[in-house]
Amino acid sequence: MVRPNPHVAAAARHVDEFRRTGDLRLLDAAIAGFRTAADTDNLGTALLVRFERTGRREDLAEGTALLRQLAISSGVTIDRLCWLAQAYEHRHRLDRDAADLDAAIALCRTGLDKAGPGDDPALLRHVLGRCLRERHRLGGPAADLDAAIVAQREAAAGHPMRPGMLVNLVDSLRARFERYGDEADLDEGIAAADEGIAGLPATEPIRADALHHAGVLRRYRYERTGAPGEIEAAVRALREAAGEPRNAGIRADSLSNALIRQFEWTGDDAALAEAIDVQRRALAATPAGDPERKRRAHILATALRNRYLHFADGRALRESVDLLRDLREDPRFGATFGIAAQDMWWHTRDPSWADEAVAAARAAPDEDPVSARHTLANALRCRFAARGAPDDLRTAIDLLEQVLRDAPSGTAEHGRCLGNLGGAWLEAYRRFDDPAALDRAVATLGRAVRADSVPAPQQAWHQQRWAQALGLRFDRTGDPAVLRRMTAAYAAAATNEGATPMTRLLAASDWADGAARQQDWQTARTAAATAIDLIPYVAGRRLARTDREQGLAHLNGVAADAAACALQTGAVELALRWLEQGRGVLLTQALESRGDLTELRGRHPELAADWVRTNEALNNADLPSERRHTLAVRRDELLARIRALPGLGSFLIPPPVQDLCARAAGGPIVLVNVSPHRCDALVVTTDGVTLVPLPAVSADEVQRRADLFGAAIRATERPGADEAEAQRTVTEVLDWLAGTVTGPVLDRLGPGVTRIWWSPGGPLTALPLHATALDRVVSSYTPTVRALRAPVAATEASLLVVAMPETEGERPLPYARREAAAVAAAGPGRTLIAGEATHDAVVEALRHHESVHFACHAVSDPERPSAGSLLVHDHRERPLTVLDVSRLELPAARLAYLSACHTAHGPTRLADEALHITGAFHLAGYSSVVGTLWQVNDRVASEVAADFHTRWRDEPHDPAAALHQAVLGLRRRFPRTPSLWSAYVHYGR
Repeated sequence: MVRPNPHVAAAARHVDEFRRTGDLRLLDAAIAGFRTAADTDNLGTALLVRFERTGRREDLAEGTALLRQLAISSGVTIDRLCWLAQAYEHRHRLDRDAADLDAAIALCRTGLDKAGPGDDPALLRHVLGRCLRERHRLGGPAADLDAAIVAQREAAAGHPMRPGMLVNLVDSLRARFERYGDEADLDEGIAAADEGIAGLPATEPIRADALHHAGVLRRYRYERTGAPGEIEAAVRALREAAGEPRNAGIRADSLSNALIRQFEWTGDDAALAEAIDVQRRALAATPAGDPERKRRAHILATALRNRYLHFADGRALRESVDLLRDLREDPRFGATFGIAAQDMWWHTRDPSWADEAVAAARAAPDEDPVSARHTLANALRCRFAARGAPDDLRTAIDLLEQVLRDAPSGTAEHGRCLGNLGGAWLEAYRRFDDPAALDRAVATLGRAVRADSVPAPQQAWHQQRWAQALGLRFDRTGDPAVLRRMTAAYAAAATNEGATPMTRLLAASDWADGAARQQDWQTARTAAATAIDLIPYVAGRRLARTDREQGLAHLNGVAADAAACALQTGAVELALRWLEQGRGVLLTQALESRGDLTELRGRHPELAADWVRTNEALNNADLPSERRHTLAVRRDELLARIRALPGLGSFLIPPPVQDLCARAAGGPIVLVNVSPHRCDALVVTTDGVTLVPLPAVSADEVQRRADLFGAAIRATERPGADEAEAQRTVTEVLDWLAGTVTGPVLDRLGPGVTRIWWSPGGPLTALPLHATALDRVVSSYTPTVRALRAPVAATEASLLVVAMPETEGERPLPYARREAAAVAAAGPGRTLIAGEATHDAVVEALRHHESVHFACHAVSDPERPSAGSLLVHDHRERPLTVLDVSRLELPAARLAYLSACHTAHGPTRLADEALHITGAFHLAGYSSVVGTLWQVNDRVASEVAADFHTRWRDEPHDPAAALHQAVLGLRRRFPRTPSLWSAYVHYGR
């Protein structure tokens, strides 16, 4: 009897313990034991197992050599062939030598041919399946993949290791589905993956592979069916799979893709934020030159583009485009760059981006001809919008018709195409006024709205475009049934919570308009409430300032229309609250970040400090998009924590009406509201809010008068024969304002009121209401009631004077030096003139003086209002911009006098935001700011400034009264030249 070798027995026990615990030290001990016992068979297999865990190449080389020698010297067995085949498979993965893969397949087939009735060929079939699948992946015939699946099915059938074997079967089924799209493979793959997950212990590494495959396949099923449960299950599986460190980059890619799809369906920004975070880390961990790096960059770019599409985050779009530009030469990703270039056109309106979009779409390979035609069609529509060439639109429609024929009904591609084709027909109607094009738009967009498998954001877009087409049909036909369908479609888009905030808000505004056209004012009010509630999400702090400005430009008139709807239902105080919420949004955000923290600091100093730090960080204009989104979420969390504390539940809640009324202690505040629905003044006093209807005013007439006035003012700036006629036009508009707007308000208030604050909206912001009431009241302006801060106590103030008699690139201001001397004589202070008045010197000096007077040039930027600036000495390198000034916090500031042109004039598209230099100084802390609505004469400006400061020195408690008297004096001198004296305005107290 042969006694068992104790070394072999001990080594075998170590192997069993290793398989149970995964402790490599046990495997090391087993290998040492087999080596001591000269057990070549077990040593060879143990070395291969250690290679699989550690990747040590010397183990693979020695194990392969031992098994090959054993097969020669001791004969071929099924087990030896199986292990040797796996050794060649491993070697192929390292060296990419096709001969090794062929050898592994041949060994498996030899073993299967030799298998007798007592042999178990399951493992051989299992390895054969893996190798055949790999050979197919490297370009082998379809028969290899089919044979792999057959072998893996047979291997797993009834085998004790079935759960683990199923994972490899799923891998092959997934590969065949990705290549050929057979739904049966998708269903079998998901079922096999679920069975494998259920049968494998949580500690088994291959279970993470099963989870990964299950997640990817469920994402594919979601993309086919649109079933929300599938994408939710996919994300759960992929999150769990990501916890296993092997193949971390590939698993991160899959999780990010699923999260992006989940976001596209639900609009849940947490899913998108997670996708971006996961993919950033995956990309950072992938070294340059790694073949997977491009794909990871593409996934990140897709997620960032989604952030732009949902939140209008321009910085995210630009980062996405930068990533994609580096990938554009790769045929896999060139089309995506073209799609992002379309977005850049819509974002920037730069036609060169539309050209790039078309070029990229044409250069992209047509591996998927349907998708390629779809992308090219949309690029051509984009270029049509940019360049206006009719052939681009006609070609786009032809391409979209082809896509619609070729894309299977019920697929996402088909649904998208219906929306894009309907949109193209809508564009054709608007361009060519062809009723047949409108009919096609209505029909096609109606089909898009009813299409299956359309994600929520896209469905809302279809609903909105369909409503627009129905609105145009109503304009042609006057059919009330069409109007009702239009209103219902807008309502559906507005209440679609998966849609972008901007889509929902604009749809809600149009919903309100549709209800108003039907005289259904209660529904209009409900719709208006939806629009007002969405404003913070359109212009939230997660966006950079320029993106918030761009978003708010789309909302011009939304607050005015909402207030009008409220007034139609008799809700005067609600109208006031909505105007406060919808006007001066950026101003309100800034005021909130600087709110009174006395109580919070006294009770919770650490929380107050965290709040201040977060808000200060958000004020950084150069903040990366990702950091801004993170800080915005952090701010929301802090705000929720603060409001949950006893006694702080109203922290930063919009003030109630009675608090707004308290701001009128110095005199009435008059909000003038202009809407197509109705025009009114809301007079806020300490006693409440009074409605003064303005029946002689209409929105169209206000716009017409504002256009006339603007043209006349521009004509007065050019001396000549037309100047006198222009001054007459100015006078006529002022008379009209006095008779229809300011006169009725002052008549209602009565002769006892001598002080008033005007808060106009829309096109009225460009008209000098104060100039029509010079003989009745002292006037000031405020963008909102809430912005009207208490005046600083009247004490002798230190005055900073900044003057630029000569400015590089601008005409000289010969009276600026004289003006500076006259103003400086008004009291103690400091003067910075010419080369002394650099950006940094001025900003530093502002911190040490309660009041400031500027005599210089100013410029406004209609496209980027925050870039409007005062031209200091180094303005070409460091202009003193609206953004620079508005970031200052000067709580002791009293007066800023801006003797420069256009300092109180903002862009028409942001009329309700007070985005001008005067508004910036008011926000910085100056309780009183004097500015100008248009270009002013240098000599006259110096005289008005000197007169003002003389009066203000005598009565420093009332800058508005000092300006009022100075303007009255100027009017007496130039009664028929109203452009000279009506330009000067006072903001604040």
